[in-house]
Amino acid sequence: MLHGTLDANGRTAAWWFTDRAGGVSQAPYATRNLAAHVGDDPNAVRANREELERELGVGVLSWMGPVHGVDIASLDAPRSITPNIDALATSAAGVPLVTLGADCVPVLIAAGDVAIAAHVGWRGLVEGMTAQLLDFLDQRGIRAADAQVLLGPAICGSCYGIPDDRADMVAEACPSASVVAHNGGPGADIRLGLAAEWQAAGASVQHVGGCTAEDPRFFSHRRDGVTGRQAGVIVWTS
Repeated sequence: MLHGTLDANGRTAAWWFTDRAGGVSQAPYATRNLAAHVGDDPNAVRANREELERELGVGVLSWMGPVHGVDIASLDAPRSITPNIDALATSAAGVPLVTLGADCVPVLIAAGDVAIAAHVGWRGLVEGMTAQLLDFLDQRGIRAADAQVLLGPAICGSCYGIPDDRADMVAEACPSASVVAHNGGPGADIRLGLAAEWQAAGASVQHVGGCTAEDPRFFSHRRDGVTGRQAGVIVWTS
């Protein structure tokens, strides 16, 4: 598991990106699958989530139900699940926000007094999740230059070949994400595109972890088909 802290506006946010290690799920979800929507035994998922919550020790984890959209929900207190949402935000200490993924990009942000966890795949990139998050911060008087953005483990463009119609949408929405895949066809590097968008706005961006499809420590839907999901977690600790 990858772990660190971010300092913003005189506060400290702790963050984590999980991997497959730990947990009780059986193949093809072995072993710490944290997603309840991929066909795993619900009891195993519950045990995995409870184990992670105990391990982190920062409070009740607030989970999202991602739908590849761009909507954002604000939390003032922990909420076990926020369905049909791809970004959670809070200014409250002790409210750990969780995003899930297995090739899509888990995005963690500390900006001003706001912490954000977001889930971004190609649809979120094309539909403008970055613009939505920047507008969300702007409405709260927070400049993009004050944002620290972590882009967690996700599939790289070389491994993520896409059909021509999808490539056209990605190229129009975010040219920086358009790459050539290892098969010589069009690919999409979502992390590269997100980094370019945030950096253009003035934010500080850091890539954490490598390609999920290349690294067997992580779940990868493109590599394995039926599989689990890992998490990104961020929480204000002060």
